[in-house]
Amino acid sequence: MPNIAVDEHSHKEAKKLCKTFDISLGELVQHSVVYFKKTGINPSNADNESPIKAIKELDKHIGQIVAFIRTHEKEKLNPLLEYLIIISKQLDDTIKKLPQSERFEEVFTAVNRHASLLIDSHKKQVNALQKTQQEINQESLKELKATNKNITDLIKAFNNLHGEQEAIKKVIETKLGKKMFS
Repeated sequence: MPNIAVDEHSHKEAKKLCKTFDISLGELVQHSVVYFKKTGINPSNADNESPIKAIKELDKHIGQIVAFIRTHEKEKLNPLLEYLIIISKQLDDTIKKLPQSERFEEVFTAVNRHASLLIDSHKKQVNALQKTQQEINQESLKELKATNKNITDLIKAFNNLHGEQEAIKKVIETKLGKKMFS
């Protein structure tokens, strides 16, 4: 095992530490090496600060970071959270006002039913109008045929009257002509 040369005062202090921590001198050296390696502290520097001072400095930096986070939280996050709460309440209110899907389905079904009834009613009205139009057309056709027959009968009667008139005229002329020559 290698020996380490230290002055008498350091050796006494090391022995006190060994008694305090209940470890051997070799373990003290091993743990010291690990400690200095982990902390990055250079024990040979005279201006080296104590770990407590370093912790206080770290605590100060952490305090500054926490203060920055709190300021950021106050200025940015809290207003954002308030807006989110307001939007959430508005959304809840809006959802309460909106018809539920079942109600919407009922309304939609009722609208479709009424639309079907209107369409059926319209079809019935159109059919009734078409039937009435056909009846009017048939009645008009009958009247037209009757009127045509009456006109034909009138033409025949006129022709007959005209023929009779011609016959009478001839008879009159014949009789008048005989009287004139007699």
